[in-house]
Amino acid sequence: MKSVSLKLTTVLLVMIVAITLTANNVGPLPSQVCASSGESIGVGALVVLGAWGGYKLFTGHQQQKYDDYLAQGKEYLENENYALAIKSFKSARKIKDSVKANQLLTTAQTKYQQYHYQQGKEYLEEENWELAYQEFKKVEQSASYLDSNLKKEEAYNKLRQQKLKRVAVIEFEDNSYRYDLGTRTTGFLVSDLLELEPDFLEIVERDKLSTTLTAQELAASGLITSTAAQEIGTAAQTDYLLVGKVISGEIDRDESRELLTKEDDEEVEKIRIEKAAYVEVLFKLIDATDGAVVVSKSFEETELYQQSYFEDEAQIIVSDEKLLNTALKKVAGRFANLLVKQYGLIE
Repeated sequence: MKSVSLKLTTVLLVMIVAITLTANNVGPLPSQVCASSGESIGVGALVVLGAWGGYKLFTGHQQQKYDDYLAQGKEYLENENYALAIKSFKSARKIKDSVKANQLLTTAQTKYQQYHYQQGKEYLEEENWELAYQEFKKVEQSASYLDSNLKKEEAYNKLRQQKLKRVAVIEFEDNSYRYDLGTRTTGFLVSDLLELEPDFLEIVERDKLSTTLTAQELAASGLITSTAAQEIGTAAQTDYLLVGKVISGEIDRDESRELLTKEDDEEVEKIRIEKAAYVEVLFKLIDATDGAVVVSKSFEETELYQQSYFEDEAQIIVSDEKLLNTALKKVAGRFANLLVKQYGLIE
């Protein structure tokens, strides 16, 4: 606001000075020329007045917005809606960085921290770990409540003990019988789940599962019996089994050639390569206590690739395996996000 006012004022002063100098530098002139000069000065004066009026209108509008934000913030403050009060006072400060706006903003921020810290303490006493965690998280950066981080961690650890689920990821079955897609999908899924760092999901790696179980029982066909699910769950101390099947993994390839003539009449062949990798994967989350299917979802993905080059040019064409990997990573990532969103994060 200050910079805008300064710029407008500077422009107006320059215009006034220019018109004044023009008028002072005009010597004795014929009456017609003098009249013309007078008219020019009059027009210039009108321009200055118009600009000044526009400036006053603009500053008046900004002042009104500033006053409205302050009034709105005060109302929110009285109603103990501190988050909205902070938002309103910040908006007012953007228009005019005044002492009043800053004082009100500080008051709102202080009351916000006091309120949520007290709420967190009450929830902690009630052993409502999730709500306590959420309240302390809102004031964790406050210098006024240095123990809020410790209290937040206490609530989080209690909540994690209460809600933590261990998931055993079993190697996916591959119905495509090519490229070892089942193993690849399993690896991508585990990697994505670990990268997302879910609060309440712990991934049990394949090599920690009981070796007494047969390969058929560990296959991700989705036909795991309730007995097998319970055996796996007990052996690996898991709550869920994550199984799956690569239903389809295909590569379509098309190559076309065209003979072109250069400017020197030399003929050269232009080659165009098009590929499409298509995958479909079924994911299932199974309750290890009774073998019930908790989540069943299939995802499809098509990854396209095309390249054109002349016959005498050296080119590196993307391999089928790499194209399939890209498609598999996408479907694994989609299921990992779905799983973590539903079961693994604090809202």
